[in-house]
Amino acid sequence: MTHNQPLPASSYSLVVCDESGELWTDSLTIAEAFDRQHSHVLRSIDQLIDDGTLNQSNFGSVKYLDAKGEARRMIRLDERGFLIAMPFIGGRKAREGQVMLVDAFLTLRRQLGLQTESRLSVTENRLAAIEIAMFADHPHWPTILQCKSARLTHRQVCEHTGHKSTDTIRRNLRRMERYGMRKEREVR
Repeated sequence: MTHNQPLPASSYSLVVCDESGELWTDSLTIAEAFDRQHSHVLRSIDQLIDDGTLNQSNFGSVKYLDAKGEARRMIRLDERGFLIAMPFIGGRKAREGQVMLVDAFLTLRRQLGLQTESRLSVTENRLAAIEIAMFADHPHWPTILQCKSARLTHRQVCEHTGHKSTDTIRRNLRRMERYGMRKEREVR
């Protein structure tokens, strides 16, 4: 998780969700939240990295631009990395900082979950509308599906739907399968 392009210091939130859906914070944010010097936070995190408490998947070295426009080092931590490092950082506002950052992780995760649920419900509604339209265009499909889920033979389905040929039932089942209307292949 190494980033070469320096980020402006003013672009930080407590917790960020990147394009891959990963939640993270950084050493600069932690220093501000815990009321510690950034160099001391870096030292604490570096010690955790050196002794193996944090592994490569939990952190990444990144650059940011300070107030003078100079590129400076900071460390990005994923949620697990932050939760491991948190007790080792200390500072005058350690408790408040911990609560604030943990709450920020939980809030962002909850918001992302709600967005995902919202997108899923929109997709489900669209799929339901498509299914209704397909059934409107092919009014015998619901009956065929009900008969097949009851494990009736193609001949028995013909009797229920009024179709004369079992080939017609097979063709309709293949069409439904192509449109995703039939989840699994039924036994005849």
